[in-house]
Amino acid sequence: MKYLSNVRFLCFLFFFVVWCGNVFSQSIQNIRTQIDGNKVIITYDLVSPDPRVNYDIRFYGSVEGRRERLFRATGDVGRDIQGGKNKELQWSNDIEFINVPLERIKFDLTFQFLDPPVKMLKPISNVVFKRGKTHTLKWLGGERVTIDLYRGDERVRTIGYAQEGGSFSWRISASLKPGNNYSVEIYGDRRKGVVKSKEFSIKRRYPIWVKVVPIVAIGGAAAYVVSQSDDGEDDTLPTPINPN
Repeated sequence: MKYLSNVRFLCFLFFFVVWCGNVFSQSIQNIRTQIDGNKVIITYDLVSPDPRVNYDIRFYGSVEGRRERLFRATGDVGRDIQGGKNKELQWSNDIEFINVPLERIKFDLTFQFLDPPVKMLKPISNVVFKRGKTHTLKWLGGERVTIDLYRGDERVRTIGYAQEGGSFSWRISASLKPGNNYSVEIYGDRRKGVVKSKEFSIKRRYPIWVKVVPIVAIGGAAAYVVSQSDDGEDDTLPTPINPN
């Protein structure tokens, strides 16, 4: 039975790693550069785990520590580019690096999400968050998003905004009530493309007894001091001293 349990665990771990690799892997790969006279042709593969996501592809050139974004490039560059293989862009060296041989220029590409969120990545199961600690929320897509906290169907508050999407570090306020059935909603402008997390629980950072025990101990000590100071005393006044 123990052997079977280990096998099941290893199988689960394998599929979990594969799934995470597919979900979190978005990148620009296989960049190829071709020089044709004064023109550069760049081809690349944009790996995206979800075909609904649009990207802003930015093209840069660097020479001797000087790096500039090459705005005059055409083709699969700029906003609203979706994932796929053999993407192509072209750029002519007319302004940015004029009189610099193309062979000396190092080219690179970057990307940013543009679409509203399309998939929630974390939390994806019933987890426990603790007050006073920082937890990471993750999602796929979204350039500028709002993050709202819900309990059941009731909106509690807006907990943050993210400008470039992808993740948000949330420090949970100590004033938030502990309990179950919390969730977060993440959405773009005008509540477009709302995605909702799985429900999670919020608990105190420390168990309640950690706070109660010291208070009880202090209260008991104070009561003991008062009782000791009251021993042998009553409400009668002392006898006046005889002046003679």
